[in-house]
Amino acid sequence: MLDGMLSYTSSFDPPGSLSTGMSCDMQAVFQPMINEDLEGEVRFASAVGPFSVPVRCTIKKCDMEVDNQFIDFGSHVVGQTVSWTITLTNKGALASRFSLDTSACLSPETSHVQMASHVSANTSQETSNPNTTSDSQSSSVSMGTGKLQAEEESQELSEHTEAAGPEAIPDTCVSTDVDAQMDQSNSDFGDISLGIVKEGEIGPLESIRLEVIFTPTIPGESKLDFHIRFSDLTSKPIPIQVKGVAVSVPVWVVQPSIDLKICMFDRLYQDSIVVQSRGSTALKLTFEVCPEMRKHMEILPKTGFIQAQSRFNAQLKFLPRISLSKDAMELFDEDTGVLEVPLTVLVAGQIVTFPPIQPVFQVFLRGEDCGGEAEPKTGPGCSCGAPKLLPSALDPEPLALDQHSHTNTHAVVKPVPFTIQAVVTSSELLFDRAQVDFGFCSVYQSVRSSVRLTNTSLLPQDFGFLGVPDFMEVQPNDGFGTLLPQETLEVDLIFSANKAKEYSFQLHCKSGINRDFPLSCRAVGVRPPLQLSHSLVQFGATAVGDRSTA
Repeated sequence: MLDGMLSYTSSFDPPGSLSTGMSCDMQAVFQPMINEDLEGEVRFASAVGPFSVPVRCTIKKCDMEVDNQFIDFGSHVVGQTVSWTITLTNKGALASRFSLDTSACLSPETSHVQMASHVSANTSQETSNPNTTSDSQSSSVSMGTGKLQAEEESQELSEHTEAAGPEAIPDTCVSTDVDAQMDQSNSDFGDISLGIVKEGEIGPLESIRLEVIFTPTIPGESKLDFHIRFSDLTSKPIPIQVKGVAVSVPVWVVQPSIDLKICMFDRLYQDSIVVQSRGSTALKLTFEVCPEMRKHMEILPKTGFIQAQSRFNAQLKFLPRISLSKDAMELFDEDTGVLEVPLTVLVAGQIVTFPPIQPVFQVFLRGEDCGGEAEPKTGPGCSCGAPKLLPSALDPEPLALDQHSHTNTHAVVKPVPFTIQAVVTSSELLFDRAQVDFGFCSVYQSVRSSVRLTNTSLLPQDFGFLGVPDFMEVQPNDGFGTLLPQETLEVDLIFSANKAKEYSFQLHCKSGINRDFPLSCRAVGVRPPLQLSHSLVQFGATAVGDRSTA
């Protein structure tokens, strides 16, 4: 028996008494007739009491989600183009069409406020009385009469709106004023636009990448709110918020984040830093490296001039040393090897004006009075309360200022920031032991010993044993090969003494960057007093029970 599921049939023949550990089969057939989720249970009766088996049948659904609902482009220079990709994923089993909707339909609260403020210029047919038509027609007779009637209609409509309450405001954006405001607000988002894919179909268990492009043209902050809407009625629209800040500076770094990929210690890496100028005059550039990285990083030239409407190329030299973890503890993660170095370019004349944090007082260098009436409250100075700057040891006779003004803004030189990123790794090849002792070895025999060679780097490295003596053999591949990152290889060292003496030597393993890793070896060659004519005795094919000689 199944409750709530009429399109379910079952085929079950009671097997009678079931012994311990035995089982029987029941066939269940479900033929859906309606597109709804159904739940029920199959009830059984047994000698020990009733029990039931729950049955659940669900329809195919859409389960939409995005990896990021808030996109912050940060600050970018006017004229650049930056893109951001969001991933739309359908985790359900039902396909659906989607579209990107940038028409920000106002919420009921916002619509209520805006319609109340613009009610004098917009009359709705649903809320107006029958006299509205005649009043609006008569308003065209004269300008003065039209204005008076519009004010009366505005007052009547506002009273009607207040009496009806929020329920009388429609949820959809039907007002032409509201649509005009929406169009105007959308035009403000011209710096932020959507990519090529604005609509399409997403299948079950599929993902689609959507692109958002930020092209700042006017200094200031830009925002864009849009929704991802679906044809499936059960899927709610997904809101996406985008914002970015445009900064107007004449000089900027074309590539604000330079990635040097994976680098090795004690190896030189170089890259080019391209600086672009939109200014109309030549400007002086000064590249600054933080003190922690001056032993490992250098930019040449340190100072230069960039011409108007042109580019300037500087050379970045990066030579990480073993002391990097101690010199730049805050910039370098020793566990992961990630290095992130913030650098700046100082541009002479690139000034940004900010509002003052506190009032700017007049500074008098020699105590000249500005003609104020107030008495000084804090030490000697101007009679209007401005402090006095006394001569110092560095500047015993500062120049005197005859005039002063209380300004509202102050200007500072704005540096151009950029970042250098890299993953610094070791280039070491390590043996599992420092010395190999072959012991006593007969001049008629060979002794094999195995060592493990490990690549500690995050990059693959070539290796080879060079200058191997005649009495030594290295396998596999005669001592040459390639080690993958963090790979360990077992190397066989075969020693064959040619004389009865003590051997003490080194095997040199060199990497692809010409680093030498020595391995010390020692052995004692002996000549036994008993000598056999053959070291291998080989018998011919012998039948079972037979005898053969050699």
